[in-house]
Amino acid sequence: MDSVPNVFIERVTGILCEKTVRVLREGQVILGRWAFAHPTYKELKLTIATFNGKKFCSFYLKEEDLRNVTLANVFSMWNMATCNFIAVKFYATPVVLGEPLKENHFRTLKKMIAQQRRRISLLYIGPCEEELLDNAVDILELCGGVEQLRIDTNMTRIAPVVNKLISDGGVCEFMLFDRIFPDHMIIPTLTTQIEFGNLRAVYRVGPKFGIT
Repeated sequence: MDSVPNVFIERVTGILCEKTVRVLREGQVILGRWAFAHPTYKELKLTIATFNGKKFCSFYLKEEDLRNVTLANVFSMWNMATCNFIAVKFYATPVVLGEPLKENHFRTLKKMIAQQRRRISLLYIGPCEEELLDNAVDILELCGGVEQLRIDTNMTRIAPVVNKLISDGGVCEFMLFDRIFPDHMIIPTLTTQIEFGNLRAVYRVGPKFGIT
């Protein structure tokens, strides 16, 4: 089923805000998006990194040699019914990592992530430049939810979208590294979502990667 039944929309019209109801009516959501995952999916890990101000990307596919998985390979094999990204990472790196990432490539990756039918298991945002943070925000806005969100960078730029994703019940586990402090707006949201049962755990990772 690729659309939301009218009977469902009628029942929730008095509960949801007008914007949400409009999205449902226009068919901009996939009903049961997370329900169609299949064990035979090709599970990919995506890393987007910066080096000397330039963006690079690399992929890991469990069934293939890391060196053989390129953008061209991923684009040619991709099918939202058989593939999904299980991990997406953003960070600055001291060495060239993978192949250059152009803006049109990133736009294609965004569409692929927006359409996949299984949650991202891990989304990690490490120390990185503002432009890469903007890319991370783009993914946070369209991914629909993540099993675990890890933050190891200043939260000022990403706090609003992180707060919204958590408040929408889109994060199961939230992890902050020891030197990172949560934005004040996020703390009440974390508390509420833990009480609701949507957020299973909140972790602080110490300097030696010990979870507290």
